[in-house]
Amino acid sequence: MLKKQYKVFEVETLTPSEKAQIVKIESEEFEYSYKNIEKVSELISSENHKFILRKFDDEIVFYCIYVLLVDEIEIYKIWVNPNERRSGLAHETLALTLFKKNVKQIVAEVQEENNIARKFYKKIGFEEIRIRNNYYYDGSNCVTLIKKII
Repeated sequence: MLKKQYKVFEVETLTPSEKAQIVKIESEEFEYSYKNIEKVSELISSENHKFILRKFDDEIVFYCIYVLLVDEIEIYKIWVNPNERRSGLAHETLALTLFKKNVKQIVAEVQEENNIARKFYKKIGFEEIRIRNNYYYDGSNCVTLIKKII
């Protein structure tokens, strides 16, 4: 059996098709999300806001929204197609892109209850450094994780 060939893209401007796919994913999979094309466009309007897309044919199977802040990257969100989860796709994509950036560290924040995300980040070398109490809209706590790069 042949392994699927995924293409990796780092983009500052999304195509209309990419915007539509991300809006659909966000509205179906996340309770609070970027529910319209204008919000997705707004998110990347700054020159520092970036998207990493991983595609099979023209279908997005992975995306990462992040911002570059001088010598640090802050990950806003990672999404992986349910059929590709636990396949190593997210780790491989980050290794091909973010982990090669000339920055001191990468920061991610997740809800304290999100054990799947916490486990993923720890597995790929992030360290939990603090908990922010009552950080999210619903009063849940936030865990901040950091991966040192250089």
